[in-house]
Amino acid sequence: MHMDFGETTTRYREKVDNALQSYFEKKHKEITVKDPIAEENFFAMQNYVSGKGKRLRSICAIAGFFAVGGKDEEKITLPSLSVEFLHNASLILDDMMDEDRERRGFLSAHSTIEEWFDANIGKTPYNGYLFSNAKSRFAVSMSVIAADMLLSLGEQTIIESKFSGEQKVDAIAIYEKTYRQLNLGQMLDVYYEYKPLVSEENYLNMAYLKTGTLLGGSLKLGAALGGATESQLKALEEYALHAATCFQIQDDILDITPGAEKGRPLGSDIRKGKNTILVIEAKKTLNEKEWKKVEHALGNEKIGEKELNEIMQLFKEKNIVTNAQKIAEENIAKGKAALRKAKPAFDKEWMQFLDALADYLLHRSK
Repeated sequence: MHMDFGETTTRYREKVDNALQSYFEKKHKEITVKDPIAEENFFAMQNYVSGKGKRLRSICAIAGFFAVGGKDEEKITLPSLSVEFLHNASLILDDMMDEDRERRGFLSAHSTIEEWFDANIGKTPYNGYLFSNAKSRFAVSMSVIAADMLLSLGEQTIIESKFSGEQKVDAIAIYEKTYRQLNLGQMLDVYYEYKPLVSEENYLNMAYLKTGTLLGGSLKLGAALGGATESQLKALEEYALHAATCFQIQDDILDITPGAEKGRPLGSDIRKGKNTILVIEAKKTLNEKEWKKVEHALGNEKIGEKELNEIMQLFKEKNIVTNAQKIAEENIAKGKAALRKAKPAFDKEWMQFLDALADYLLHRSK
């Protein structure tokens, strides 16, 4: 029997969305602080998570569970939410670090809190040294707290699930390690903005830590709850490494692709000075004069549309985008091959799903 990727993701996305809504309602009742800011922060957090997310991490946890022989769909649904909470906690922090006002077409968490501050507190004297005004300090502080709360909720979904104590401990260990590794990737991403140039090896390692550990952690968490062998867990981790590399490369390409709808202006990575795979390939490919154009644009927030368009066109004309896509394709092939190393073999239908997920990551358009 062939498993349809689109139908499967739609079905489980709806299931995860419903479970998230129910869980937020349950946790809202547990708020003990009777103050408007507690309500505001909770709903800012809830609205952020409830945005247009694809729920791929939760779906991966469910896929990992079924791929190793798990059977109970209702049982795995609750702990599958854990990686969605973890993912969104990391995005709240990522939005602040990148100073992005929007995510998925919605206001970022800190932007939402800034609006609340304007409406409820207003201009306030401030004389700090880390922030330019009281509103920014407040928004960042509340967003960090919201991210911490989401992490806690993620752990709670595992603790409150109906798996055995030993299985829960294994799942929490994967959850904790995943977040540590993800933060290492985020740390490198921020640091690499200030390095003149990053090697391809360092960049791909950052991409795996920032993206792959969460993809792999999601698959492994579900698989661990399904009774996976060490061989199966290792295969899923290797698959995630290569799939995530592809995901990050495609993300870099979408940044200069009109209509990609990443939720921020075209060429944002260039304006922010990010050392993407395209920049790394450009350094190797372009002549000195051409590279000087790119170098001048990197990190220049005031760059004009004409100059930015010239650079994006240069990336396409000099096959820089094509070369990046080849690296992505190579990684997808390696990821699929890794799945075949698992002993015992994964469930055939869910193997098809993971193959299709890899293809989706390679060809996604937003």
